Amino acid sequence: MSLLETFKFQSFFTVFMRLIGELSSCLSPLLTRELIKFVEHKSGGHSNLSSGKGVGYAIGVSIMVFLTGFCMSHYFNSGGEVGAAMHAALSKLMYDKSFRLSKKSKATTHPNGKVITILTQDLVKVDSAATYFYNFFVFPVSFSITIILLCVNIGAVALIGIATFFFGLSVVIVISLFLKPLRIQATKFTDLRVSLIKEVLSNLKMIKLYSWEDSYLAKIKSYRFNEMKCLVKMHYIKSFMTTFSLILPQLSSVITFIAMYNIDGMKSVANMFTTISFFMVLFSQSFMIPMAAASSVDASLALQRVTEMLLLDEEEELDWVVDHGMKILANTGPNSNLALTVTDGEFTWTYDEANDDHLVDPFTSTPEFNWFR
Repeated sequence: MSLLETFKFQSFFTVFMRLIGELSSCLSPLLTRELIKFVEHKSGGHSNLSSGKGVGYAIGVSIMVFLTGFCMSHYFNSGGEVGAAMHAALSKLMYDKSFRLSKKSKATTHPNGKVITILTQDLVKVDSAATYFYNFFVFPVSFSITIILLCVNIGAVALIGIATFFFGLSVVIVISLFLKPLRIQATKFTDLRVSLIKEVLSNLKMIKLYSWEDSYLAKIKSYRFNEMKCLVKMHYIKSFMTTFSLILPQLSSVITFIAMYNIDGMKSVANMFTTISFFMVLFSQSFMIPMAAASSVDASLALQRVTEMLLLDEEEELDWVVDHGMKILANTGPNSNLALTVTDGEFTWTYDEANDDHLVDPFTSTPEFNWFR
């Protein structure tokens, strides 16, 4: 919510463009129906009909198609800009936080490998999700309008196809729930793999000295194999969701036509063509939902990891001042010729998890140290 509040104007413009594009897409079949009726009457012997009316319908359809494409293009462009802005803002925030992390946080919960994964992979998921996330705001409005127009067009028999469509959409939503645990497992193995690779790069001489290459390679392969298992399962689920969303409108329209033929008989050509157009509009609306659901799951987990890192403890900041172009510690007293003075200081090189408060002090014999220019 903080991100949406920060980029509220850009988000509003993105949602507005998507809404206008969806509304023009919903209303375009109505003009197409009137155009088909005009052509039928004109070719059926009604020569007294003015051609200007048909030209007006054709121009109206062209304008609606242009408006749909124009708004959708601006929607994707604006959504990409918002995602890039979120990525940049979070990157700056996370980089600043990584320099202020306490030694305890670096040694226990967030080592360098995990921080690198958050900066390089998790923030990219937030960027990608911004393009599709705004579909959730527009989908209920455009979907409701399309259903109402579909019922008005062919009557109550359209409810059969709509029920089929809702059932399929529910299946897609339920299947998308399996993505979150798989993403959590994949992220865990990704952190382990990146941390281990960083450890190898940092201690390459030691690994070569003791011939530990095979052990480290086996460990990295194990982490990568488990990570790929989770990713493959996720892609299988995403592929099924996409495929099912592709066939769902056609399946709903076929069931609707079968029920309409057995109940009321076939309607006019204009109504039939318009019904197919409405189902295709439903397809274009529902096709984005699996993509939005999958990307939103990834982004929510990424934001959770970002939030966890932002809440970690930080090192206490020293009160630095600048005097004659050189940084010195405040309140140095009469020792004005000293660049840095530390009184009763404690020094630590590593964090001791067994003893939180223990700080390794290699200079216990001298309580005060002065570094001269």
